[in-house]
Amino acid sequence: MDHRMTMLLVPWGLLIGCALVAGGGLYLFFDARYVLQSKLQAIAALVVGLLIIFVTEVSIVAYNGAAFFLAQKEYVSKCYAEGEAAFPAERATKDNAAGAQVFECVRKLGYEWTPDHWKCRTLVIPMNAYCWLPTNPFSRAVTRVQLLLE
Repeated sequence: MDHRMTMLLVPWGLLIGCALVAGGGLYLFFDARYVLQSKLQAIAALVVGLLIIFVTEVSIVAYNGAAFFLAQKEYVSKCYAEGEAAFPAERATKDNAAGAQVFECVRKLGYEWTPDHWKCRTLVIPMNAYCWLPTNPFSRAVTRVQLLLE
């Protein structure tokens, strides 16, 4: 699921989750029996509502709230464009000067080459954003979570 789909589903997830939590909470804590008919339904509504809210919040953080991996893709693309511009004749040859340029450019921006992700192992080239992780510990942790959810 990409960020556009997430933005479509997030409001609905929050609305449904909050309604379920409110319904379950009203029944359990205030004995208000508007929609739910039993304590089991109230507990189920509360648990499912909290689960929906949790998943919605994770999707916000993973795709929109912290766009670490999206920025990483843009940096790699920028470095690729610079490498291609610096070595236009190398595109059709076996010489890897453009790839070396991309490699150095991304490293200077604060990323480390790590071919651990499965999408990197399928295409191991410097232009693959899945082969890079930030050197900053916080950014690295957030990017790892985003890659797990990718």
